Amino acid sequence: MSSVRILPVVALSILTVLPLAAQTSTQDPPQATEAGGRGLWMGLGVGAGSSMVSCAICRQERRGGPSGYMRIGATVQPSLLVGAEGTVWVHAGEELDQYLGALTLAAYLYPRPGSGFFVKGGLSGLRYAATEDGAARDEQASATTVGVNLGVGYEFPVRPGYSVVPFLNLVASSFGSLSQGGETLAGDLNVTLIQFGLGLTGH
Repeated sequence: MSSVRILPVVALSILTVLPLAAQTSTQDPPQATEAGGRGLWMGLGVGAGSSMVSCAICRQERRGGPSGYMRIGATVQPSLLVGAEGTVWVHAGEELDQYLGALTLAAYLYPRPGSGFFVKGGLSGLRYAATEDGAARDEQASATTVGVNLGVGYEFPVRPGYSVVPFLNLVASSFGSLSQGGETLAGDLNVTLIQFGLGLTGH
C-alpha cells in the first residue's frame, strides 16, 4: 500500500472505532491507580505521519508514510503523568527513502477531572536520515538534533485498565545540520512531523 493511500485508511479506522469505544465506556478514564494515584503505565500507537524537511539543498516537499509510537511512564497524580516516548516515521519513495525517529521526555496533563482528554509536551532528541535509491549506507545523509513533541489525545476506556486513544502529535526541530560521510551538507535543517492515529494505553 502506498504512502498516499495510508492516510485515508487510518482516518477511516479512527472514525469506525471511536463510536464503538464511546458506547463501551462506562467508567472514568483510568488516569491513576488506587494507591495514591501512583503507578506505571504504557502505551502503543500506530497511524500515519506527514513530514517536511527543509534546508538549502532539500526538496521541501511534505511526504506521507506509516508512523507509530511507544510510551511508558508513571502517574504522578490523577491529572499528571510523566514518561518517555519513542516515535518513528518512514517514507519509502521511488528515489529517496526517509526515516525520522524521536525519543521524548514528556508530561501528559489531564486538565478536566473525569475526562479522558489530555495535552502533551516534551523535549526530544531527533534522528533524521535520507538514502537515495540504490545508494550504500555510508552515502546516507543524516542529522541528529533536538526538538519538541506536542500533542493531544483522548482516552476512551474499553475495559478496566485499558483505553483506546486517538491522538494528534507534532514533532518539530529547527536546530539541525545535515551531513554525509562527516561532511556538512546544510546547516539550516528544519524538520516537522504531523502524526495521527489510534493507540492503546494500559494503566
